[in-house]
Amino acid sequence: MSKRLSFILIFCLLVLTTNAQTQSNEVPDSTKKDIFERLKLFYKYKEKEKWGKVYEFLLKPQPITKQEYIKNLTDPADKLEYIKLQFQPIDFSWGISNPDEVWVKGCEIKHKKDENLRKWNEIVVATLKDGKWYFSGWGEVNQSESWCK
Repeated sequence: MSKRLSFILIFCLLVLTTNAQTQSNEVPDSTKKDIFERLKLFYKYKEKEKWGKVYEFLLKPQPITKQEYIKNLTDPADKLEYIKLQFQPIDFSWGISNPDEVWVKGCEIKHKKDENLRKWNEIVVATLKDGKWYFSGWGEVNQSESWCK
C-alpha cells in the first residue's frame, strides 16, 4: 500500500472518529425533553412561590433543611410579585466531571406587575439521580452579552 493511500485512510478514520465523538457528546433530544419538562414545573413552583415544591426539585443534600429553605424565602419583604416566570433553554451540554450532569444555558423571563418584561441569562445544572432530574438551583450569569432574544 502506498504512503499516500495509507495517509488518506488514516485521515478518513480520524475524521470519522472525531465526528462520532462529537455526536456522542451531544445531549440527546429525549434527555433535553425530560429536563425541560422538569424545568417547567420547577419554574412554575418558583413563580407561584411554592418553595417547598421548589426544594423538592433541588439536588440533595442541601446545606439547609426544607423548613429553613422555605423560611428564608417567605419573608414578606422578599415577595417576588411575578405575574409570570419562564425559562427558555438555549443550549444543553454535558457536565465536565459528572456523566449524569447537564448544564442548561437559557433565558429567564420575568413578567412583573410593576415593570416591563425582564430577561436574564441563567444557567441551571441538572443532575440525574434515581431516574429523575434535579437542579442545582439557578444562577444569573454575566449579563453583558444577552443570550435572550
